[in-house]
Amino acid sequence: MPYPIFSPSISPQTADESVSVQKSDNAFGDGYEQTIILGLNAVRAEIPLSWPVVTESQKTEITAFLTENAGKTFLWALPGENMRKWKCDKWEVKRDRAVISINATIREVFA
Repeated sequence: MPYPIFSPSISPQTADESVSVQKSDNAFGDGYEQTIILGLNAVRAEIPLSWPVVTESQKTEITAFLTENAGKTFLWALPGENMRKWKCDKWEVKRDRAVISINATIREVFA
């Protein structure tokens, strides 16, 4: 079954990639430390996406996709990159008078 593709009609204004390594550190006496890398795909990205101004229909489109695929793997690509697999477990919609904004955090997965 193919993964759904996240391709909203409006691109996020910000998408800053933060990369972390899944590892376990064990500290012993005299400053000795041992690090174990957890798994083959231990280097993972997390990206906060931001849409500072969206219309009601754009909000509906983006949140409908996120809700439908909550906790599920989907495809998305940073500009100029190939599609990668992501999950989104957290997003927020803010309303300030007539302005609607959306913030979502996606994390890379290797499903």
